[in-house]
Amino acid sequence: MIRLHHGQGYDIFWRDSNTCPTEEDYIKMVTDSTDALQTLPNQLESRCFPDLLLIINDQRMTTMMMAVMHRTRDRSQRLAVCSD
Repeated sequence: MIRLHHGQGYDIFWRDSNTCPTEEDYIKMVTDSTDALQTLPNQLESRCFPDLLLIINDQRMTTMMMAVMHRTRDRSQRLAVCSD
């Protein structure tokens, strides 16, 4: 949960200071701010089914890639609306 707040803090800082993050920083922020909530089911599965850990890790990576794509698309659309 600390990483969640850390990621959100970066997001707020960049927004308030009109700073554009690097691609690596942005992906780290998205990963930190969504990791706790969106991968919770994967974490619970790994505790209940340790034999399926490899499959569960693949699911977690897919979930994180989807989160990065969603957040990037969402932010791009918001910026496009603001610039009109």
